[in-house]
Parts: sequence; structure tokens; C-alpha cells
Amino acid sequence: LMIVPRHPERFNQVSELAQEHGFKTITRTSQQPITSNVEVYIADTMGEMLVLLGGSDVCFMGGSLVGGKVGGHNLLEPAALQLPLLNGPSYFNFSEITDKLLEAQAVTI
Repeated sequence: LMIVPRHPERFNQVSELAQEHGFKTITRTSQQPITSNVEVYIADTMGEMLVLLGGSDVCFMGGSLVGGKVGGHNLLEPAALQLPLLNGPSYFNFSEITDKLLEAQAVTI
């Protein structure tokens, strides 16, 4: 599982949370090798979303499960790479993009 926190101030918090739940976790900036026992990879960098998505098999877009609080994130980058997309029901910040992807059956809510 790769987690890409949206806000840099959450990088350490997300990594610590994964470790507290017993997952073998590494961060991108640690430059440790990704071995078969790594369960969670925290992408604690900015500006690399397309590179990170390029190494992914599927994308779940965070910020889409918390009701009226966040409203989802932009699905265009994973869609451009033709990744299967999963999104929660809260996507008001990107409703036009998400609705078009829904029409094309390119995202699952």
C-alpha cells in the first residue's frame, strides 16, 4: 500500500500511525529499499504524483470519505494513466471531473 499524504505536515503523523497499527512502513525520503516485507510505503515528498502513480496498479482517492469536509481530490492524474479509480461519495470539489469519469465508467464510487 502506498499512501501519499496531501499535506507535508502530515507525513510523519501518517507514517507513525501505520507503524502503530503494526505495519512494516518505510518513507520515500528514507531511501530504504522496498523489500517484500514492506507493507506501507509513505510518499513523503511533493511534486511526484505522476511518478508515484506510474508504479501503482489502482488508485483510491483520499479525502472522498469524509462528508462535506474535504470534497475529494483531482482524479485527472490517475485517469490520464488509465489506472482503475476508486473514490468515496464526497467529491464536491471535483464534481464536474468526477461526473464525467462516472459517465465514462472510469471511476467507481
